[in-house]
Amino acid sequence: MRPERLLRLALGQTGSSPWRNLNLAAGVAISIATLVVLFGLARGLEGTLRERLLGTLPDRMRVQPASFHVGPMRLAESLDEQAIARLQALPGVRAVHRQARLTRPVQLRATYGGQSFWSDVVLEGVDPGLVEPQLARGHSFERSPDGTVPAVLPRVMMDVLAAGVSIHTSLPAIAPEMLTGRHFTLLVGQSSFGAEVGPIRQQRCVIVGISDQIGLGGPSVPLEFLQELSPTPLRYHAATLSLDSAARAPEIEERLRAMGLEAPGMNLARQIDSGITWVRTALALFGAALLAMSAMSLYASLSLQVREEEPTLGLYRALGASRRDLLALYLVRAGLLGAAGSLVGLGSGLLAGAWLGRGIASLTGGAPGIPLALFQPDPRACLGFVVFGIGTCLAAGLLPARRAARLSPAEVLRR
Repeated sequence: MRPERLLRLALGQTGSSPWRNLNLAAGVAISIATLVVLFGLARGLEGTLRERLLGTLPDRMRVQPASFHVGPMRLAESLDEQAIARLQALPGVRAVHRQARLTRPVQLRATYGGQSFWSDVVLEGVDPGLVEPQLARGHSFERSPDGTVPAVLPRVMMDVLAAGVSIHTSLPAIAPEMLTGRHFTLLVGQSSFGAEVGPIRQQRCVIVGISDQIGLGGPSVPLEFLQELSPTPLRYHAATLSLDSAARAPEIEERLRAMGLEAPGMNLARQIDSGITWVRTALALFGAALLAMSAMSLYASLSLQVREEEPTLGLYRALGASRRDLLALYLVRAGLLGAAGSLVGLGSGLLAGAWLGRGIASLTGGAPGIPLALFQPDPRACLGFVVFGIGTCLAAGLLPARRAARLSPAEVLRR
């Protein structure tokens, strides 16, 4: 049978209208659209979660001494210069960026929108290379000629400030570009509890960037300035390794364990991977169940069509149509339904997912770090959904097609 003739018959010229099968294609479309939306949102949330918890620089690895717990207390040693040198000597490590905390109390005071606020903070010192990739354009991590000290705010701290300002005042939410270039004052040796340690020193600072590579307690300043404020030599609580390639992270982690060090970000990354794997498995099973239901409906419909069209099929056989022609007839019909439903579902899923992702993002109120759209579809996964939908429909149409191919023209015409 010629292909164009087979296609016309598959579209409904065997006695049934093609419009009667639109409900079957709609079931496939709904299944594919659901898969596209759910997997796209899961991928977007995964990317956002990784960025918020692990940072935006994949070639970085935070290292700290292995800790142990005594009741509710977590105890850990510090890194000395010898440990830093050993880290620098590891193969695959391009640079080591030290991090230290000031042991004296520090209070931060600033004004924003005509309103003043203050807070106790933990002042950190970091090597410039740790934060330079995330500095605002036109700013540096060096002290200015007038003595103003550059400071970088941790992204988590900025989120807390933004939430507090937007909730408790009438001011708009704080964005990174709104803070860059603004000044604040550090009172070193003073805290809100009234305790004073040594002479109080006031230091004017300027915000030069927002970073997700530093600690969570407060602003970070150059390490050399922190040493000026500390009465004792600094003790490094952590170091961040700049790697030649992110692919070498597992190998370097093994070497760190042998040195008595740990990389908490790697453990967190494995937990995220494990959780995302379970979520994707559950979504795949859910989508497969939806497609299975659509396939069962398609199987029942095609089986009914075979029974209704037996006289016409017997006539085709008597006029010279082969068993292979009848087999191909219903397989093509099932494939066309699967292709139409899958493509419509793909388009609908992309539109619905983009709309839903923007809606979810808008509920955050424009919080920093939350992307405009959380929906991030994977092109390869979308193509796989379409192929899976078509394949499921072909599998559902196989038995009715074989039943049609086995019809005897003599028996059918005798009825």
